[in-house]
Amino acid sequence: MKLILALAAAVSLAALGADAQAPEDTPRTPLPPQTPVVPYGQPGKSMLTVKDLMRHVLNPAAETFWLSSGEVDEGETTRQRAPTTEARWNVTLAAAATVMESANLLMMDGRAIADPQWARWSADMNKAGLAGIKAAQAKDADGVLVAGGDMFDACRACHVKYIPRKPEDQVYDPLPEAPEDAKPKPKR
Repeated sequence: MKLILALAAAVSLAALGADAQAPEDTPRTPLPPQTPVVPYGQPGKSMLTVKDLMRHVLNPAAETFWLSSGEVDEGETTRQRAPTTEARWNVTLAAAATVMESANLLMMDGRAIADPQWARWSADMNKAGLAGIKAAQAKDADGVLVAGGDMFDACRACHVKYIPRKPEDQVYDPLPEAPEDAKPKPKR
């Protein structure tokens, strides 16, 4: 329980730091309507469900980490999102540490699924978090980008299997059809 509280505190601090530097138009993953957090388990050994661990610990940490990498296209210019201050590097480091440890939490009794892929994706997430820690400590923007990509790949692989979505549940609208003059012409 102390570990979960420590992780929640780290994520909260990381999110506060990220919000202080993130522009208002920075996209955020929308959360579904809030449901009460109901810990389960023995007294003194209560734990969050996988869904609540994702919602309140892992997702906010991953989103915070991703805000520290890549670039934003702004028409004629691009804005680098890599940290430029010690405080932002510390936020990135805290987010990576939370991601790394959350992968361990996914393997605990009561959360782990008896599927070798679950274990592999949790291990991949753990390794990506560790790579993110090392990159943040070295103030290596390219390393943060690579670690963030590895985090995304681990998340995506698991979510495709365990969170199947119906077409009507998709967040994004399909792209419109390209105009006829923009479509590729078949070779003859």
